[in-house]
Amino acid sequence: MSNVFRGIVLVLCLASFPCAGQEDREPGPIAPETARHRIHSVLAATEPDADGLAVLVEVAERSEDASIGALASFNAGTLAMQLGDARARELLRSAELNAADSPLRARARFNLAHALMPSEVGPPTDINAIDARIGALREAAGVFRSVLDLDPAHADAAANTERVRRMIRDLLRERERMEAEQRAREELADELEQLAEQQDQQAAESRERADRGEASPESQGGEQRALNEKTEQASSRAEEAGAGDAARDAMEQAMAAQERAEEALGRGDSGQAAEEQREAAEALRRAAQQVRGEQAEGRGQGERSDGDGEKASQAQPESQSENPPGDPGESGPQIDPLAEALLNKERREREQRGQYLQRGRRQQVERDW
Repeated sequence: MSNVFRGIVLVLCLASFPCAGQEDREPGPIAPETARHRIHSVLAATEPDADGLAVLVEVAERSEDASIGALASFNAGTLAMQLGDARARELLRSAELNAADSPLRARARFNLAHALMPSEVGPPTDINAIDARIGALREAAGVFRSVLDLDPAHADAAANTERVRRMIRDLLRERERMEAEQRAREELADELEQLAEQQDQQAAESRERADRGEASPESQGGEQRALNEKTEQASSRAEEAGAGDAARDAMEQAMAAQERAEEALGRGDSGQAAEEQREAAEALRRAAQQVRGEQAEGRGQGERSDGDGEKASQAQPESQSENPPGDPGESGPQIDPLAEALLNKERREREQRGQYLQRGRRQQVERDW
């Protein structure tokens, strides 16, 4: 049982309680003494479980005393976070709304902000996933910041607000990168299709000359060389556009066929040149299809991972703290980062933030997101 749970128990415990099972379990309002006893019974358990959560939820819903009901909601919401129960947000919102004093309301908001944090792990795989995560982070940051309205000295709420804001900024930069890469892929696919059409036209001209028994003119070799250079330039942009191995392999095959076509034209072999040019055109189309297909596949995977992908545990709630009762959250809750880079940045900035707070000033939090 965490120290914060013990702190709540110290507030709620009476000198003596009836034995479990003796209190009234009939439907209807729950008297204050009975409500306190039920909360105490759950919090005193070594490892509160789903049954304990059900007891706390019942007290929250049926308590005659609204302040005791708010305490039950707070403990139920915090326990629900630990158990991964989807009711955590609703319970903590109820506790924040009905709390009889500012300290409990601030603690409920603080834990609610953790519950609002997105649970996905790893970087988002598409723009829709980024937008969804940014929306969740903005809501969580707003609640973290609102804790300061109730408790201006809550250093963890201020620090978490800034931390989440940095996560939002990183996601916005990642979104811009993804958009640029997406545009580059679309442009690359369009260019490859245009090159394929031009290569087909040259193949048709070579075939007509071969059928007439004519040798290829020098000008046609120059046209093929120019097309080869355009294909090489497109291939050099494949990495920047995020093209996969299959697309790059197809471009390599196209360039190899184009080189053979240029050699055949140099020998005056229009028939061989036509075959190589047609093969190059087909490879260019495959490359374009691969680029477009990889882009569509990436969007689909991102949508699936949002719904079915691996989920991270929620950020550690206040109830996990090991601080003494009445002084919760001093060590700072840990928020799951989007990537290792965020952790590295946080380690560098933590010392500066600590020095700032030691000077006795409230950490200002501006809303710039």
